Amino acid sequence: MVRGKLMTGLKFTLPPLLKSPGLLRRIASLRRSRVLQYRDAKGVILLDILPQGQCINAFQYYSTLDHLKEAIRRKSSGLLRRGVVLQDDNATPHSANLTQQWLQLYGWEILPHPAHSPDLAPSDFHLFGPLKRHLGDMAFETEDDLISELRNWFDNLDVDFFRPSELKVKALVAGSNSNQRQKNPCSSQCRLAIHCTTKLCVCNINDLDQTCLPCLENQFECKNCRCILQSARCDHNNDCGDGSDETEDCSYPTCSGHELTCDNQVCVPHKWVCDGSDDCGDGSDEMDCNQYACHPYEWACPHSGRCLPLSKVCDGATDCSSGQDEDGKCESSCTDVSCEFDCHATPSGGQCYCRQGYQINPSDNRTCQDFDECSTWGFCDQLCENSQGSYKCSCHEGYTLDFNDVCRAHNSDDVEVLVSSSEQIVVMGRDGTGLRQVIQGDTVDIDVDAVEEMIYYINNTDKQVYSVSYKEKMVPTLLPIQGLAIPVDLALDWLTTSVYVVDRDTARIEMYNIPSGLQQNIVSDNLQTPVAIALDPNAGYMFFADRGQKGPSMKPRIERVYMDGSHRWDLGLNKILQPQALTLDPVNQRLFWVDSHLDHLETVDYNGMNRRTVLSGGRSIPAPVSVAIFENQVFFADITKLGVLRVDKGSRPLDAPGLSQIYSVDQGVPTTVVISHPALQVLTSRAKDPCSGNPCQHICALSHTTDNNGLGFRCLCRAGYKLNSDMANCTKVTQFILFASPRCVRGIPLEEPGVTPVDAIPPIVGRRWGRQGVNYVALDYDAENETVFFSDVRNRVIYRGTIGLSDPQPQLVTDIGSVEGITFDWISKNLFFTDFRRSTVSVLRVNHPTDRRDLLKDLGNVRSIVVHPLKGFLFYSDWLRSSRQTAYIARCFTDGTNITQIRRNQLGWPNGLTIDFQSERLYWADAYFDR
Repeated sequence: MVRGKLMTGLKFTLPPLLKSPGLLRRIASLRRSRVLQYRDAKGVILLDILPQGQCINAFQYYSTLDHLKEAIRRKSSGLLRRGVVLQDDNATPHSANLTQQWLQLYGWEILPHPAHSPDLAPSDFHLFGPLKRHLGDMAFETEDDLISELRNWFDNLDVDFFRPSELKVKALVAGSNSNQRQKNPCSSQCRLAIHCTTKLCVCNINDLDQTCLPCLENQFECKNCRCILQSARCDHNNDCGDGSDETEDCSYPTCSGHELTCDNQVCVPHKWVCDGSDDCGDGSDEMDCNQYACHPYEWACPHSGRCLPLSKVCDGATDCSSGQDEDGKCESSCTDVSCEFDCHATPSGGQCYCRQGYQINPSDNRTCQDFDECSTWGFCDQLCENSQGSYKCSCHEGYTLDFNDVCRAHNSDDVEVLVSSSEQIVVMGRDGTGLRQVIQGDTVDIDVDAVEEMIYYINNTDKQVYSVSYKEKMVPTLLPIQGLAIPVDLALDWLTTSVYVVDRDTARIEMYNIPSGLQQNIVSDNLQTPVAIALDPNAGYMFFADRGQKGPSMKPRIERVYMDGSHRWDLGLNKILQPQALTLDPVNQRLFWVDSHLDHLETVDYNGMNRRTVLSGGRSIPAPVSVAIFENQVFFADITKLGVLRVDKGSRPLDAPGLSQIYSVDQGVPTTVVISHPALQVLTSRAKDPCSGNPCQHICALSHTTDNNGLGFRCLCRAGYKLNSDMANCTKVTQFILFASPRCVRGIPLEEPGVTPVDAIPPIVGRRWGRQGVNYVALDYDAENETVFFSDVRNRVIYRGTIGLSDPQPQLVTDIGSVEGITFDWISKNLFFTDFRRSTVSVLRVNHPTDRRDLLKDLGNVRSIVVHPLKGFLFYSDWLRSSRQTAYIARCFTDGTNITQIRRNQLGWPNGLTIDFQSERLYWADAYFDR
């Protein structure tokens, strides 16, 4: 039952299990200290001291558990991977809903605690007497001294000191195992019977040991625990992945006048009808079209558009689904048709056709002219040379022609397919054979270095990026990329060994150079919902997909940009709704993508031209999430089909020849498919590595240029530095604008940006609590200590972060509503803030966060605030609560007395108060009057 460490709510040791927190109290210099202790058989793992006067609430308890998780990771990362079982008592901080959600996010199991009884429950009462006698009247100068003394005392205890509790825990675990085997009606799904309700086991999608976390009010809870927007239910799309949002009781709305109602009740724009792509999902938008894109020696089924060889028409065998290839005038003669080459009977009468390599001249429908195969999709894998009545395929360097039209890479059979899912990463051959596991864990996305045999992946549990060999057993290496909130996609520049990461929540693309350990923001302006990225180091190009936002101004799009972040260009693609994943064919310089809303697999060249649909329709590609390409085959992962499929890239969307599923996921859902082969990482012979011997002080980033066959470089500086005029060396940014965006705190230099924007500081991102996201609003800065204070109004937290570090800690979490204004007094070290929900102005001692006082109460919609430390003044704005009242800006002393309304006229929504200390003037912005 116990896979790794067991944590309980008492103080005892169970080798090799982990014991719980105990509460230790000591009085010294009239100050009480509270310490939470965790230990295992080898000694103390964590002693966590609480801030002065702080009680153990759910938020504080989570902070301790977070410290414990990090302490276990430092001791041995393998312990976390093997799993943790927590055994708590029913104290309020332990049983709070918030605590339970955090524990579920960790994936730690909860072992029920029995009634408190010396005979049943593990006890730590025998600890307090010896500890109290040891501490006696000791006094400590610092908390570190106290922790050191406690650690030494625990480490010197006899190994049998906790033995009575160990035996009771063993009995408790054994009893749980026994009860589970006997009383768990869904043991095949959940290991613990407490997760079963009325013989139905409801488990989290990412961990079958966890119950579903509750969804938000505007969300729908799928049967697999996924949360989707209520608006996504009954929209003909399998957003849940298990179909539970598209049930038989769905009532679909009537299509508008500019839309076609498909046979399956899906609505598609009329301009998508008869365009060669199955947009309805049942093919009804491509039925009864007057013209289909068939080859010259083919015939289109009138109802479906399926292309048949002309020899199969009127041959006595039904090939079209409705039998239309054998209807009509099949008995009619061709004698009345004067064809240059020959005639074939069709249901509509005799039809002229030409020998192979020629096509009917559309001007007279009887004479023949050359058919240019090279301008038609799918005839040649790579290079094509057209001639009169014929054509010839050839291949680029490193490839060999096979079957006259397919180019095979040297050592083609060495190709490997890597697939990630919510449970593991596996590797296999191109046909799914030779399957083996690389690593376990919930993975969002992966990319591969085929030459070094390494994979880089995003771990969904801690939202971090790791690298690990997929050939040898080794411990994954953490890439210390700062400021990640929800990374959703990554791509490897194998030439400079840099990882590009797309962070959907903070809406930016970050580049991390592994050799130097430095990072910089590559793209962040005018991004809404970036979801995918692909790189071509041979061309210096990066492509990324942005789903945009609702509204005409922020439509979904795919952009091309140089790999240094410069020269962004929208490919201008129409008919794109939810681009999900990108991949590149660097040999042919083509971009492939999947659209999870349209159920499409499409491709264009690097300039956004020559668009082709490879596969479409919910029957073939219902819910694609990833795409990869090798030679003439495209691989894609699909969460409805729960596996990886492949198809010929030269396919036509209504035919899909060669579509087959090579891998089925046993547990969880697939997330990514990538291809590993050295041919995909070869620098073309016409180019050279531009970063070899580069003069860059910090980072050399690949770029695009007109010489060196399109490949160049540009020097970049790490976050917090700017490029000098020599375009090689870097200088620290000392003056910058600090601001809070909804999902991260950023700093940008005061001067005009260069070719690409520069981050003056690494982005600061607070912790995400559950599924409700974050919304950062108010902010101020302690220049002396380089400390940033900012508020999260969605989670009701004030954070305290440090410039250069991306992991801020909560400064205040109790009894606050919506903090819309923050100001820091650098003289008194006090933090003043407004709370518009509580209608208060409050003050907090930064160095003693429990020392807090409400200065002003019963205000209206109090918003902005700014302090003048030299004069002892506070200025704040109040929007009041009624349209019949007038907004005002007031001034008071920093103790809340002597209130004076200094401005009442011509105010709407005054916000953003700030002081010019040189001219002694107060400035503000008015969000109502836009001035």
